[in-house]
Amino acid sequence: MALVLKKINLIWGDIGFQKNGFVSGLLKGLLLGSVCFAVSFGLELAILTLQGNPAHLEIYISSFSLTGSQIKNTDFVFFLLCVLFNIVNVWMEEGVFRGLFMKTFSETKPFMQANFIAAFLFGIWHIVMPIRSYVNGGMSFAAMILMGIGYMMI
Repeated sequence: MALVLKKINLIWGDIGFQKNGFVSGLLKGLLLGSVCFAVSFGLELAILTLQGNPAHLEIYISSFSLTGSQIKNTDFVFFLLCVLFNIVNVWMEEGVFRGLFMKTFSETKPFMQANFIAAFLFGIWHIVMPIRSYVNGGMSFAAMILMGIGYMMI
């Protein structure tokens, strides 16, 4: 991303990044994610308990595999790597789709049209996972389409 910005004579601030907001934004994001997880897991646990189904929480990092095998990594280093890679992923996605693409498309198109194009490209970028789930039998065709539309609306 830094190389692309340099090549097209832009700086991080031109695509929405602020020097002073990184740590506070990171902490706010981690807090929001933690609260959402706690609420959703708490509700799921309550519903399962009311249904008489025992539930428990396992904390592990699963590895992505094209063969379908799942390895449960519980070492702390895997948690650190997971957080680091997710921060890099979010940084790049925000920089590309909401930053660079919006800046570039907004120069020649109205905001709504530029936003739709960036959202469409974001959805195309992420459609691989729902397609994989559909092909593996873990998701219906309708769910795959809805998830793809959902990615475009984010």
